[in-house]
Amino acid sequence: MPWRGRFHPRFYLRVTPDGAAVPSVQVTAPVKGGTEQMAAQPARYEIRVEGTLGEEWPAWFGGLHVASEGSYTVVCGVIPDQSALHGLLDQIRDLGLWLIWVRRTA
Repeated sequence: MPWRGRFHPRFYLRVTPDGAAVPSVQVTAPVKGGTEQMAAQPARYEIRVEGTLGEEWPAWFGGLHVASEGSYTVVCGVIPDQSALHGLLDQIRDLGLWLIWVRRTA
């Protein structure tokens, strides 16, 4: 049975007579200077996870600052772009850590 989600339209590619693949949902381009520009610029982030990590972890997180605050750990620093942010979140997931929040601070 195909997925019939309420929030996401079905996505498939259809092939036009000239052989081009066209998505079934409309793809909107970001406004110049908006989302596209923000995604490509470095920004400072704070990421809070549940649990405490030791002093050896900054090297594993690419030199970002890692500090324990009670039963939580905050990983913060400048992240070059959205792709690097997603890579960092993947590392956190792979460690099995519970993500509490991600906040862009500047």
